Amino acid sequence: AMVFKLSADGSRKIYETTLGGSIRADGMAVAVDRTGAALLAGTTSSADFPLVRSLQGSMGARPLWKSVDSGATWAPLEDLPFANLQTLVVDPTAPNTLYAAAGDGGIFKSVDGGVTWIPASHGIGTTRMQALTIDPLHPQVLYAATGAGVSTGLVYKTVDGGNNWTIVDSGPPYRVVQQLLVNARNPNNVYAVWDSFGTR
Repeated sequence: AMVFKLSADGSRKIYETTLGGSIRADGMAVAVDRTGAALLAGTTSSADFPLVRSLQGSMGARPLWKSVDSGATWAPLEDLPFANLQTLVVDPTAPNTLYAAAGDGGIFKSVDGGVTWIPASHGIGTTRMQALTIDPLHPQVLYAATGAGVSTGLVYKTVDGGNNWTIVDSGPPYRVVQQLLVNARNPNNVYAVWDSFGTR
């Protein structure tokens, strides 16, 4: 979102600034108070939008909710480092270990059931992630794929629980992997569904 001020005759710009985080921000209205300070209102889907005396300190629509009673009730997880969650996977041998692929922050890992999260994208060259899957027989092995806005769709692999990632495949320009899946019987078989191009 951008706000700027022009001189009264419109001949020169007095100031200009941009506001935003790692994903979308929309300036919707601007007002000026008696002191000449500009007030900007709008919306954002960026979890890392810089806040100064905000009216709403957390995202209104939280992207991740948790149930501890088989889905009878749900509660949102607060203070997440991402807003645009695309995929969530659970370590089958350690149910409190979760991995998240976010379109605005990359890959994140939680070892306490989603209470706290740490970045887990070392080796991945973008924060725009779309798909994620875990090897059910070797849960330290995961595959992740880049999302929209990346010039070439890439598939990454980690063998150390998200500490380090390397590229293992690339797809057609400007195409996105919608889903990834590891074959539970033969983990050497990994499937990727690319948009508009079927299955590889």
